[in-house]
Amino acid sequence: VEAVVLGKAAKLEVIRTYTATVEAFEKADICAMVKGSVKELPSDLDIGREVKKGVPLFSLHVPDLTADYKNKKALVVQSEKAQALAVEAVEVAKAEIKEAEAFVLRYQGDVEFRRAQHARISKLAQGDTLSKQQVDEAKLQLDAAQAALASAKAQVGTKQSREKVAQKESELAVARVTAARTEEAKAEVQVEFATLSAPFNGVITKRWVDTGTMVKDAGMPLFTV
Repeated sequence: VEAVVLGKAAKLEVIRTYTATVEAFEKADICAMVKGSVKELPSDLDIGREVKKGVPLFSLHVPDLTADYKNKKALVVQSEKAQALAVEAVEVAKAEIKEAEAFVLRYQGDVEFRRAQHARISKLAQGDTLSKQQVDEAKLQLDAAQAALASAKAQVGTKQSREKVAQKESELAVARVTAARTEEAKAEVQVEFATLSAPFNGVITKRWVDTGTMVKDAGMPLFTV
């Protein structure tokens, strides 16, 4: 029995004991996203270690993914060079078309000159001013000019066909570059998956791996935070 004095605070202490389990508000397994091996594990990366969200803890050894990523990067460089060559080929083809068209204009003028010349010589030959041989020579020159004009026009057609082919090759080169960059990005993501970090600030409560552990399955838990 405790005597209580009126007007003063009474001290009635009650002590109770309970059994309880303390659990984290958030808990997550840090799992491997790709297959690999634990080549080097920091010595302080163990139970009780505080971790920060997004800060890398360690990286799996993934030589096959790394090699594939380097190969995809090289393919991007190769496809970009091929694209540059294809663009250059288009420009060369366009320049050749302009050159061929210039020859057409030149030979058109030559044909007109030879035709006028042949007509003049033929008229003069009718009055016995010039010989038939001169008429024949003028006709041969006209025929040669017409043949050169036809050849120049054919060259224009050939150059235009080459320009179309070069244009299609350029378009294909652009598509190849896009595909190569997509493959490079996918390979880069696979390599990035080899680096593990915590999804939130916390403390490591379980450790499932050691140096030399082989991670044979994607999704294998490595730590619990």
